[in-house]
Amino acid sequence: MTGEAVGDAGGVLSAEQAAFLREHRLGVLGTGRCDGSPNLATVRYDFDGDDVAMSILESSAKWRNALRQPRVALAVLDGRTQLVVYVEAHAEPEGDGRRSAMRRLRAKQRRRDDAAEPTDAELGAALDAEGWVVLRLSPEYARS
Repeated sequence: MTGEAVGDAGGVLSAEQAAFLREHRLGVLGTGRCDGSPNLATVRYDFDGDDVAMSILESSAKWRNALRQPRVALAVLDGRTQLVVYVEAHAEPEGDGRRSAMRRLRAKQRRRDDAAEPTDAELGAALDAEGWVVLRLSPEYARS
């Protein structure tokens, strides 16, 4: 998976790499524990062309690890191809960025849901009550 770099993710990703990220939803997030050992976790994500966003619980090791050491990696595999993106993680525990990312993630994961979309206030309150936060990943380097 090579190709000419495009505007996606600040020119870090080739057109093929950006398309691969858009076409998939599951990845493996690698973070570092406080003792230096690795922590790997399967995550659902959304790639908007610039950043990768994922919703995680504020109580999770992924969140604590990324806050302490924001240099993390995301591996996306489909059985034949793999893409590893090395990133700088940015925490979004509240606000418009969190709501916007959560709406994109919900829309991508929704199969058939006739329920009305919550207002910003309702969504923010539900996310706060359940402890959901957004980890936004800005690609710095990619390898496929």
